[in-house]
Amino acid sequence: MIWFDKQRVTEAVMQKNIPHFSVRQAKASLSRLIERASQGEPFVITRAGKPAVIVSAYKPPHDPAKRTGFLEGMYSIPDDFDSMGKEEIQAMFDGS
Repeated sequence: MIWFDKQRVTEAVMQKNIPHFSVRQAKASLSRLIERASQGEPFVITRAGKPAVIVSAYKPPHDPAKRTGFLEGMYSIPDDFDSMGKEEIQAMFDGS
C-alpha cells in the first residue's frame, strides 16, 4: 500500500520507527526494499528530506467466494426440501 496523503504519512512516520530512504537510495536497492516490505517491514521514501510515501506489503481484500463449502458435511437437506410446507404456503395465497 502506498499512502499519498502527506499528513497521514508524516503522522505514521512520527508514531513508528520506520526506516527512511531517499528516492535515490530506494531506486538503487528497490528489489531488496520490496522484499523487506513484503515480509512486513514498511519503509518511507523521502523527497528532499521529507517523507513522501510509506511502502508496505499488499494485503488482498477478503474473497467471500473462498468461503463456499466451509459448512460441508455439517448439515443435511431433506429430500423433500423443495416441497416442504407446500400446502401451508398455498393456503396463504388462497386466503384460507
